[in-house]
Amino acid sequence: MNVTPVAVDFEREPIDLAIRYFDGQAANLDATLLLDDEARVYGSPAYIASLGLHAPQDLLRATLLATTIHPAWERWLQQFGEVAEGQIAAIPRIHFDQALMAIEAAKLGQGMVMTSRVLVESELAAGTLVEPFAECYLPMANGYYVVHHHKLALRPVAMLVKAWLIQAAKHEP
Repeated sequence: MNVTPVAVDFEREPIDLAIRYFDGQAANLDATLLLDDEARVYGSPAYIASLGLHAPQDLLRATLLATTIHPAWERWLQQFGEVAEGQIAAIPRIHFDQALMAIEAAKLGQGMVMTSRVLVESELAAGTLVEPFAECYLPMANGYYVVHHHKLALRPVAMLVKAWLIQAAKHEP
């Protein structure tokens, strides 16, 4: 197994399958959607309580933990908090290129993170993060896909892994 943000070149690398976060459109790939994505907001219970965050517009008092994978704070705040652009621009932010780093910062009470539910399942189960505005989420154009080269035949073991991934994703809430 190899974890990297760099897209696999199936013609040059000895890799059968990859899981990629994108829109599912690539001419040379067979892409099967595993999970749709939604941008949701999470924070530590202590951070939320300390700022009295009860409604989306209360995020004007928060620090936003911004990630490159979910750059939708403006749209989320305008849609759910009915917050003006000028107010949004004044909210302090910390920028992360890795979602897991932003999630860790949220767990430590550094701000509120916008991310995929699938990336915070263990934190939600442990109670280190909560979703204060569960009814407020944005469907994203990208999702999690299992991909492979569309012209290269999959080995039997890779076909089994692909089938298992698809089946496992069907059982996700």
